[in-house]
Amino acid sequence: MPEDLEKKRTARIKQALDTKCPKLFKAKSNHGNGRSVLIFESNDIAISNAIAIGTAFAESVLERLHDKPDEVFLVESGVVWVLKDGEEIFPYVNRAGPYYS
Repeated sequence: MPEDLEKKRTARIKQALDTKCPKLFKAKSNHGNGRSVLIFESNDIAISNAIAIGTAFAESVLERLHDKPDEVFLVESGVVWVLKDGEEIFPYVNRAGPYYS
């Protein structure tokens, strides 16, 4: 297990948000009433899980002021979790999952 795993997980999620959120915001702005959707994928069941990823996501997304996606999902080995739905952010999302594909 890497040292500072949670710090590295949060940094990786923040990096993904920094890369994707401005693009999603721009696309949404160009198309009026659309909704922006971001999907995270995880296939590392040895040192990761939806709770750890959701916690790191919540910490990272709250730092964003203007370009938060409307919906964020985590797909983890065929299981889907809702990390953000409108203003609800993990762990306070109503019906967060799991949903099985």
